[in-house]
Amino acid sequence: MGNATNLFEGFQSVSKSEWLAKIEKDLKGKPLADLQFQLEEDITLEPFYHPEDFNEFYKPLAGETSWQIGEYIEASNVKTANEQALEALNGGANALLFELRHELSEDELSQLLAGIELEYIQTNFGQYFPDKNPALLLERFYNFIKSSGKNPKNIDGSLDFDAILDWSNPPFDDLAKAVQFVIKKCPIFESWKWMRVACTLA
Repeated sequence: MGNATNLFEGFQSVSKSEWLAKIEKDLKGKPLADLQFQLEEDITLEPFYHPEDFNEFYKPLAGETSWQIGEYIEASNVKTANEQALEALNGGANALLFELRHELSEDELSQLLAGIELEYIQTNFGQYFPDKNPALLLERFYNFIKSSGKNPKNIDGSLDFDAILDWSNPPFDDLAKAVQFVIKKCPIFESWKWMRVACTLA
């Protein structure tokens, strides 16, 4: 069994008619049609499908997408957030989203990221408070990376903001500078959605 490439190859195949006979027996006279599910007006899902229902089979979609195991970290208290982040990473997470509720000082940012090996994970920030300053957070994050002896060009992640929705009077000049700063200093630290918005409107 350990060398088998197909775990089901030891079982005899069952035809659709055999399955239907078993189902009808288990339903004890209840019509099989009663188990159909109406998804849309012209789309009805059968209660079960069998390989005989399909003329051809398709291989699973494959691509270059690299899935990550993410964790949301509420960061009102940076010490507690740091503990939660380390616990998540030890549990297998490799992408963190820190939900920031106030502007972090350099000391608070250091506490938040203490003990986290940034070059091996994706570090994402969301600023969920009024009068936020993405450029200031980026500058402090960059300074933290440098002071930790890491190469900013190896740090992956993003800073989430929307130039249209997050401000009544968007600071386009500052946002454009922030985007350019990321492109030059931390090229893989980016969020293409907000970068496109900021660059377009600046």
